[in-house]
Amino acid sequence: MKGYGLRSNFRRAIIFTLVLGIMLSITACSSPVSTSTAAIPASITASVQSTTTSNLPASTSTPTAAISTGTSLQSPDGSLTLTFPAGALPSGIDVSSIQVTKMAKDDPAMPTVDNQAPLAYYSLEPEGLKFSTSAAFKVTLPFSGTTIPMPFLLSSTSGLDFPDNIIVKLDIARGTVDISGDISHFSGLGIAIECPFTITMENPGTRMVGSTFTASGMLVGSNQPFTIKQKDAQGVVTTYSYALEEFGYLYRFNESGTELHISPGSTGISVPILIKKGQQPDSLTAEFTPVSPYAKVDFAMDLTITTTLTIWSSSGGTPVPKYLTFMPELYCNFSIVKPWTSGNFQLVTVVNQDPAGQASLIMLSPTITAQVDVRGDPSVTISGDGNWVTVSGEINPDGTFTATGIGTVAGHSDVNVKFAGTWTEENGFSGTYTMGSGGELPSGQSITYTVKATRL
Repeated sequence: MKGYGLRSNFRRAIIFTLVLGIMLSITACSSPVSTSTAAIPASITASVQSTTTSNLPASTSTPTAAISTGTSLQSPDGSLTLTFPAGALPSGIDVSSIQVTKMAKDDPAMPTVDNQAPLAYYSLEPEGLKFSTSAAFKVTLPFSGTTIPMPFLLSSTSGLDFPDNIIVKLDIARGTVDISGDISHFSGLGIAIECPFTITMENPGTRMVGSTFTASGMLVGSNQPFTIKQKDAQGVVTTYSYALEEFGYLYRFNESGTELHISPGSTGISVPILIKKGQQPDSLTAEFTPVSPYAKVDFAMDLTITTTLTIWSSSGGTPVPKYLTFMPELYCNFSIVKPWTSGNFQLVTVVNQDPAGQASLIMLSPTITAQVDVRGDPSVTISGDGNWVTVSGEINPDGTFTATGIGTVAGHSDVNVKFAGTWTEENGFSGTYTMGSGGELPSGQSITYTVKATRL
């Protein structure tokens, strides 16, 4: 999907700002969400001294040579793509030396995350191979859950780690998830079904042109630890744990595509918000106004989250902080319809301005049954009973219209009438209806009514 998102220059600016925020305030936080300023990756990755052989039990998954596409590799099923920048691989290593295996769910070598198999797990060999420049990975999987999957790295020598610059694109409409990031060495790459963050976006549903709506989402962080268990060839289980400390975030809602149907095309929060222990954030919100009908608007909520995780192992050692950039993107579709269609409406009229006291002579009914005819580009004609004078006019793309007419008012012919209105989300319209707009009434002054119309 094309579209704004938190990308390129915008994201770089955000990350720089968040780095400054965390450098100014790194505290051991361990709780959900709220409001202030944030942090960013200072990539802490356990070093691998040399290319090693894994101590994991023999895999029941059948290793298959990776598919080579120049500087890229794919897993046999095509769900994982690895991309190596020029000069990233050490001397003597080329793509033909690399093997990618996607483990079967029932493989005894499969690690578990909170006692369940990950969404996917890939063995990348030779394990421990280090790159002079980080390699990029992208995983595309079917996923219909409401959690946000989390990539992790697992090595028999360096333990648990996480990729840098994680981007998770959850497409609710298609039921898929795209996960990408950067890795500096080879180890097992897993995709946990959930992460310390719960992120939801409300589908805007069907919206009408000209009717402003509020897009909304939620971000919640949990400090509950996650556990990853790995069994070696001797059956010894090592347990790794990680927990959320503090995090900062920015968010933006936007319409994808080159032709925009809402205004503004994108908006959100560009000042970092820091989440400290015990805080919860307000809802993520932004206001939009549909400007033109469209059957399928591609809509996204993008976040940039910079977080501190603490990683520790059951085998001992000092807990290690990990500074991580996490960029989830949620996508959905909604429709915009024009509210102006022909039909019968009930008009409720109330005198708004009557400086000459003419309402009792005009006797415009407080409740009118009207016939509304919408045609063409479009134009609207509104006629009705109860001394209503028929008016016609053009409807603008935003749902506003000015309709005019000439008729008999209180026994006086050729009186100009004007109705300035707006179609509304309630599938009706409202506005001001002026009789004698050209000074044709005996007093020379006009009378104005407020009108609210509801479809019958």
